[in-house]
Amino acid sequence: MNLQKHHHVLVAVSGMTPQIITETLYGIHQLGLAFPDEIQVISTAEGARRIHATLLEQGILESFCKDYQRPMPIFGKDQIHVLHDAAGNAMSDIRKPVENEYMADMIVNRIQKLTADGDQSLHVSLAGGRKTMGYYVGYALSLFGRPQDVLSHVLVADDYESSPDFWYPTPYPKSIRSRSGKDVDARLAEVHLAQIPFVRLREWLPQPVLLNAQSFSEVVANTQMAYRANFLVVDVPACRISLNGHAPVILGEVDFAFYWLMARRLQQNKSGIPVLVDGEYDYELGDEFLSCYRRIKKMEPDESDRTVQGLKVRDSVTGQDRYGLTKSFIEQRKVKINQAFSTQYGLLCVERFGINRPSAESGDLRRYMLALSPHELQLKE
Repeated sequence: MNLQKHHHVLVAVSGMTPQIITETLYGIHQLGLAFPDEIQVISTAEGARRIHATLLEQGILESFCKDYQRPMPIFGKDQIHVLHDAAGNAMSDIRKPVENEYMADMIVNRIQKLTADGDQSLHVSLAGGRKTMGYYVGYALSLFGRPQDVLSHVLVADDYESSPDFWYPTPYPKSIRSRSGKDVDARLAEVHLAQIPFVRLREWLPQPVLLNAQSFSEVVANTQMAYRANFLVVDVPACRISLNGHAPVILGEVDFAFYWLMARRLQQNKSGIPVLVDGEYDYELGDEFLSCYRRIKKMEPDESDRTVQGLKVRDSVTGQDRYGLTKSFIEQRKVKINQAFSTQYGLLCVERFGINRPSAESGDLRRYMLALSPHELQLKE
């Protein structure tokens, strides 16, 4: 992955100590990590006021960049996101449970939006703000983070931490007041950036979680659904497949008929369907599939359409026309059905409810099967 082509964004949550932004920039500089092209900050109304007054109006951010010969990142009022309630009123602090919910929703939606751009890489800092702010931004990155994204925390020596005069170790002597009131040299401050490994769950998430703005609680519920899913309903009259009562998988008539065939075989305790080779036709499966397909299409036994005609083959033994499934037909159905499950419910559900070959330890590699048990399936015919 070529990170040099990415737009690098530092994402920070900040409360009353905007110093964490320049301290994090110093740590990034010291470690030789990709320096941010842009800074995005989530803060309270008072925190945003302090950020603007110090980093921008007093020029502290510009001074840091000059001291360490770094380009000035994009940073202004459009990059400072003030926490607000449901009515759009700016929040001065996080004191009540409902305010905590608003904060969680805003942080999760901001990270979701930023990670939707594949040309961006994020460096997310846990430093600053209330502990719950750090928790939510770290949790959000675990949900939505990509391989190029980084999570970190900045560690500052006691004499300098929380000192209103300290912003970063200067490359020259500079006398400041420590938080205990004694004179110290900013140049001698020890500031370390600790990179934090995190579990990336993005590829396992359902597409609605990745694409749609949702509350924090909704994101958690929809993500947990993929891990707790244990009951599949195949409703043939409605042409509907749903998992644990959630929104249905969207399948076309051909793919639905094929999945119905797989579900019917599961309930009949048949061992899936064979993996065919090029040039091979399975006439038994062809008849089974057409029985399902014609019922969905409300076709008479002698009626035909493009799909039916595509399965017709002249039997070399009897010389009669028969209908057989082929390797390419089965694999096309498998890919499209699994993609539909992945889109609606995530990759984890594809392993359980999609069409797959069993592992060498648990089954016959020469067959495609549904991994769920018959008691986990309700087939409404």
